[in-house]
Amino acid sequence: LGDQKIGLPALKGLLDDLWQRKVLSTDDKDTVTEDHKSRTDRARCLIDMVMAKGERASQAMIDSMKKRDKHLCITLGLISSDRDTAYPMKAQPKGYCLIVNNFDFSRSGRNLDQRMGTDIDEGSLRRVFSWLGFQVEVVRDATRDQMLSSMRELASRDHSWMDCVACVVLSHGLEGGVYGVDGGVVRLKELTDVLNGVRCASLRGKPKLFFIQACQGNKREQASPSWPTDPPPQRSEWIPTSADFLTAMATTPSYRSMRVEDRGSWFIHSLCQNLVKLVPRGQDLARILTTVHNDVGNKSNRIGGRRQMPQHHTSLRTRLVFPVPEGPLPSPYKLRDQGTGMVLKGYKCLVPPVVP
Repeated sequence: LGDQKIGLPALKGLLDDLWQRKVLSTDDKDTVTEDHKSRTDRARCLIDMVMAKGERASQAMIDSMKKRDKHLCITLGLISSDRDTAYPMKAQPKGYCLIVNNFDFSRSGRNLDQRMGTDIDEGSLRRVFSWLGFQVEVVRDATRDQMLSSMRELASRDHSWMDCVACVVLSHGLEGGVYGVDGGVVRLKELTDVLNGVRCASLRGKPKLFFIQACQGNKREQASPSWPTDPPPQRSEWIPTSADFLTAMATTPSYRSMRVEDRGSWFIHSLCQNLVKLVPRGQDLARILTTVHNDVGNKSNRIGGRRQMPQHHTSLRTRLVFPVPEGPLPSPYKLRDQGTGMVLKGYKCLVPPVVP
């Protein structure tokens, strides 16, 4: 205990509470305050004194501290902090990371352009999630049925020896869904439901992470050229209702997301950048995503000052903290063009180019 962590007013209030509840006598109070000079010694004396009086006295002290100062109660070690609890993340690999990367929509039958720059997103994700300890797998240019089939195959595996699963979808989208390259729509709830505790028992109680890089409509939030040509949004109930899910979206419902041909998308770039930056600092995923929201929300392109605001929904029951990887950080901050080898100026990327 450090003197600076326990204020005299808090200790005095606690002593008064316990005296009024007849847990402490007047002599007990005097012993704590007069026989000990530092706040640390007084706190230790109080704990020892109350614990010696038995379980009921100890519980009375804990109840009083919860009402007066929960942080003090945590400091004294009488209750655990919520921050001390987190999902287990000791398995190696941590889990599977499935990336669905849809680029070529030429046969979709819809007004959907090729998703230039998505290869850069894929490369960033591969490097960062491998660094985090995931076994990364990529499915490219998947139809609606192939996307669902890949998810069902993932759910059919035994995840008993893993702690987590992650799925990333890079595609065109509409509100509540994403497109396969054939133009078919997969509702996000269809994707998440495949991994719920009923359909995939070995993932029960384990975090299931979804990251969706896709537009959710045609509106622009008033920012580099983008390909926001997704059809008008259709309402859909897509937030997973099962426990232990986190779904992070590149943008809010009805709005477009920004992607740059030679730089990738704002959302995936920020996600990878902040995972590499903040995981070594011990930050949990929720805090990292809040930083991503702030980062992307503060960007604006040169055309019309358009902006983008990511969002996430979670039913995680506790914190998700990735252990600091033992390997070197993904090579940071510069990306070389895969064709020319030239360094792209004015943009930072955390990962080296993908090597075929």
